[in-house]
Amino acid sequence: MVITDSKAAIARHFSQAAAHYQQHAQLQRISGQTLLAYASSKSVALCLDLGCGSGQFLSALTDNSEDVIGLDLSAAMLKQSRMHRQSVKLLQGDAEQLPLQSGCVSRIFSNLALQWCGDLSAALSECYRVLQPSGQLLFSTLTCGTLDELAQSFAQVDDHVHIRPFLTLAQIQRASQSSPWCTCQLTPQPVVLAYANGIDVLRELKGFGANYLHQRRPGLMTPRQLAVMEHYYREHFSNAKGQLLASYQIIYGVLSK
Repeated sequence: MVITDSKAAIARHFSQAAAHYQQHAQLQRISGQTLLAYASSKSVALCLDLGCGSGQFLSALTDNSEDVIGLDLSAAMLKQSRMHRQSVKLLQGDAEQLPLQSGCVSRIFSNLALQWCGDLSAALSECYRVLQPSGQLLFSTLTCGTLDELAQSFAQVDDHVHIRPFLTLAQIQRASQSSPWCTCQLTPQPVVLAYANGIDVLRELKGFGANYLHQRRPGLMTPRQLAVMEHYYREHFSNAKGQLLASYQIIYGVLSK
């Protein structure tokens, strides 16, 4: 397995957050439960949890799978996964270079992980390769428009990019055509979550890694800058209870080989 410098940096980013990841993973829980509902009730021989993170869905995947493999780029995340499910095999690896033999997997489950791929087409092609005939890929990923409220609020502070860019639906559709899938269903489903304050929004942002950027702004935001950001956010994007609203544009994909 070869992990590039950029992927190694992403792995470090998640490794640093591994111990507290589940405390700020509200979005992952919601999207993962929705994604599970797309899976057929038919039991399969081997299921791959691609980008398993801290392993919160490994137990659910074993309900309809004889065997489950959890794969993640971060060794620290895999350590957290081991605490959730002792019997599951865990692998460190890259979605764009899966360390698995061709045609060995019956089902792939990937919850909010594929947005990390530098080349989504390559990752989907790898999924196609390792799936057996009639195998199924279930994935959720974020698309552009996610966290627009936060982006607009950050824009009141400086001109830096604070949120990593996401692919458009059209780009995801093109990537899904890189392999000859028998069926391909992509379903957009926006989610709006409410937070008590700006810090909680930023914690969620860090939880699923959208704050990771190869070129970061110099230095940390000052308390005054954070206050300006939150004031604008609260003035423009809050509900009747005074909670801050954050929108997430999620795509659910069901691809069959």
